[in-house]
Amino acid sequence: LADGSWQAGVLYAPPVKEWDKQDSFGEPGWVTIDGKETSRGKTGDAMGQCFAGLALTANQLAPLGRSLKAGMMVMTGSIVPTQFPKKGNTVVGHIEGFGEISLTLT
Repeated sequence: LADGSWQAGVLYAPPVKEWDKQDSFGEPGWVTIDGKETSRGKTGDAMGQCFAGLALTANQLAPLGRSLKAGMMVMTGSIVPTQFPKKGNTVVGHIEGFGEISLTLT
């Protein structure tokens, strides 16, 4: 399985401590570009639960005699549609209980 994310790229943040205590189905999340909210969703919008994509990937690898290894990154889906910021925009992604990440395109 592969996903090019429309070649738009992927942002990832530092690991979340105690992630297993978060609501992986219903936490709200949103994206802002230059302070204006452009999209909103919840963690369950990514295949119904944020670990569904991870399980799907592991289950596809198992019959091939392969497995996921520590340190691998698996994109588990997005809770918002792909955004297309432009040079100079500041993009902030936030998922309640998990944190926030920001990027300014230069």
